[in-house]
Amino acid sequence: MKYAMLAGLICTSVLSVAGRASADTAAGPADTGLEEIVVTAQRRAEDLQRVAIPVDVVSGNKMLAQGIVQAEDLNKLVPDLAISANGAYPQLYLRGLGTFGNVLNDSSVLPSLDGVPLGTGSALRGAFYDLARVEVLKGPQGTLYGLNAAAGAINVISNKPGKTLGGDASIDIGNYSDFKFEGAVNLPVTDTLAFRMATQIVNRAGYLSDGGSDDHHQSLRFSALYTPIEPLSVLFVADYTRYSGRNYDYVPLPLVDPSNPWLAASTPLGNSRLAPYAAVVPLITDQDKNDSNSYGVHAEINWDLDFATLSVVPAFRKTESSEVYEPGFFLSDNTKTEQASGEVRLASNGNGANKWLVGAYYFNGLQDLFNFVNEPDVVVPGNPATLPARNGFFLDTKTYAFFGTDTYSVTDAFRVTAGIRYTDEKREGEGTQVSPPPTLTYAGQTANRNVSGKVGVEWDVAPRSLLYANVSNAVRAGGINPDSAPNTYEPEKLTAYTIGSKNALYDGRLRLNAELYYWNDKDHQENVLAERNVGGLDILSKNVNKVVIKGVDVDAQFYATSDDVLGVSVEHNEAKIVDWEYNSPLPVFVVGPTTGCVTTPGAVTNFGPPFGVAPTGHVNCSGEPLTRSPKWTGTVSVQHTLHLANSGSMVGDIDARFATRSFLATDFLPQEEQPGYAVLNASLTYYLPGDRWSVALWGRNLSDKIVYGTTFERPGIGVPGAPDLFYTIPGDPRTYGVSLRVKF
Repeated sequence: MKYAMLAGLICTSVLSVAGRASADTAAGPADTGLEEIVVTAQRRAEDLQRVAIPVDVVSGNKMLAQGIVQAEDLNKLVPDLAISANGAYPQLYLRGLGTFGNVLNDSSVLPSLDGVPLGTGSALRGAFYDLARVEVLKGPQGTLYGLNAAAGAINVISNKPGKTLGGDASIDIGNYSDFKFEGAVNLPVTDTLAFRMATQIVNRAGYLSDGGSDDHHQSLRFSALYTPIEPLSVLFVADYTRYSGRNYDYVPLPLVDPSNPWLAASTPLGNSRLAPYAAVVPLITDQDKNDSNSYGVHAEINWDLDFATLSVVPAFRKTESSEVYEPGFFLSDNTKTEQASGEVRLASNGNGANKWLVGAYYFNGLQDLFNFVNEPDVVVPGNPATLPARNGFFLDTKTYAFFGTDTYSVTDAFRVTAGIRYTDEKREGEGTQVSPPPTLTYAGQTANRNVSGKVGVEWDVAPRSLLYANVSNAVRAGGINPDSAPNTYEPEKLTAYTIGSKNALYDGRLRLNAELYYWNDKDHQENVLAERNVGGLDILSKNVNKVVIKGVDVDAQFYATSDDVLGVSVEHNEAKIVDWEYNSPLPVFVVGPTTGCVTTPGAVTNFGPPFGVAPTGHVNCSGEPLTRSPKWTGTVSVQHTLHLANSGSMVGDIDARFATRSFLATDFLPQEEQPGYAVLNASLTYYLPGDRWSVALWGRNLSDKIVYGTTFERPGIGVPGAPDLFYTIPGDPRTYGVSLRVKF
């Protein structure tokens, strides 16, 4: 009922301002209104306020000012986005839909770099420099994109070569021995050929007390734009990133010393949590390390055929990573991923009544994973521990897709949209787990063929007010678990209903956008600790019968004066598991509770080594919220400009992000709950006359609030009465520093 009322409120609000908006010009004066934001979210350049889908846009300048150097830093600027560090492969969540697993899982949120869909998020590490913008699209996008984007998409778009000689450079120096250099040079060679070279170098000591969670990486991007004749352009891009030093590191939960939240697990106090296991578990050390390389090449060929533009995008990427973690035990992880892809699109030109796009896409991804785990397993009386273990897995994914969309103007103010997508995806995997006993060799394959689509309407209720409604669906492919057959899980099917409005009011001074959404997710994929078919435990992907996500998102930007800009973005999100029951992980009934869901013991079963005869069980998580889905999230920002007598200026920025409490893992235990928080950032920037030079003082997370990232439970290790262990990778503490920037 309350969401029906909100839908009515959105419609009524749009209609009530229609009269005032109709008096506005198509584009308010640049000095009296907010700047127009151009996006390519729908594969063509459009004003954000004319795009009939929910999109959050972060400019490259904003990211530079906020010190965005990693994917997880985007959390500061997009309220309903939750990205967590997870070695070379960040975990991407949007409105509670995401992937907790590793490189072998598809992501609900599709990342892309310069229009190239990424099979994994590895290429996002080290990509945040010399950017034009980042676009975060919410909901299914499969009728426009090569790989299926179920929950949404993150489009990272770099600056392209231009026809003007110039560039920019910046140096940041801060606490934790932070040093960052970014620079870009644009070099036009002829009227038809231009080059651009950009780099980023980051060296920062670790945030944790043992030096863990540092950042040492170097990135380089080269691009060339060739336009031999007016209708034809060829863009070539190559990039490379290297990471070294320590890895993302862990702290125990609950915090062993609340006065020092970044106290590492390897410290004497952190290791005190292992005291009950002293007879079977070695202490955590500080030997975490990270050595990874990621590189890629792609091209974008555009040919203007007058009636339409033909685009061809071939691409290749490769990542190799070697990492050591100690999340309560020793884990060495070596991963190689490769992807080759090709996309062809034909999109109509002009502003006629019919705007259409058709495309075809091919993707071949290879993932090769090997890890070594040194952890005593759950001890059942009469059965010894089984680890250390060596695990290897190889996965080959091939995807073919055909997609298209058409927007037809019924009248000058009313349009209808229809889109369709066909996907054919095959996966073949094989692996070996050596954990004596038993040694498991397994294989599996999946074939997912499906049709998805979109229908929508949009209505210009006034020259600068848009009302739209969409129904769209998408399918996230199933996959293969590291287990004996049957070892596959089903595709995830999401249907999203959206009503939204976008408004530019008061001569462009106020931008007010709102979205009301209802998502129905069937066979939602979650990763849980569960027993394998052959005995033993592993993180396995399970299907949740039904998940419902509903909420409202409101964003307002107000150009109060020529010197003052205010921003507020708030989202209320209710993401709930409606129906999910599965066979319980064995430790629930052997070493104590490992889940907050309702558990029911079953019959005694002989699981074989190492567990032997033990009770089975049943877990019912129906009614629990989705992880990483706070009910309330939002950002607030204030910017004030002071004009100085020497023609220079001083700009002050204050912004805050807040979120209410949420669970961070599907165990739904209090130890894995993120309390509500608010993080405050501020900066003061002096621009010399001409705005070529600037110097800024900045502080981030000024309240020194700990925000948990990747969080998990390590079940009891066979010691009667010993508690389970919980660890998390925390976000940044309070940081501060100075930045010097120049444009030339």
